[in-house]
Amino acid sequence: MISFPSGAIRSSPSNPLDPAPWNAWPTATPVTFDHQADAAMSARFDLIQEYYEARKSLYDRGTPDGGSVYRPLPPDSLYLNERDWQSLENALPSARFT
Repeated sequence: MISFPSGAIRSSPSNPLDPAPWNAWPTATPVTFDHQADAAMSARFDLIQEYYEARKSLYDRGTPDGGSVYRPLPPDSLYLNERDWQSLENALPSARFT
């Protein structure tokens, strides 16, 4: 069974720059979702955006002592977004537990 953790990094074993990581995995592999999957994914997308905005705010402000702050990358360049997640759900056979 393939497991897609929240915030799955946009890469695949065959091509680290592939924008659709599931392209490298068998499409016959079923993916199951429990009754709370939609709420959990929505919460993860919100947290990813919240963390990005907090880090971007710090980057934009800088530090009082002039120390360096890393430049955060936009979430879409690191993680699956909601549109990609929906494409994933539509592309693979899936089942939902109720």
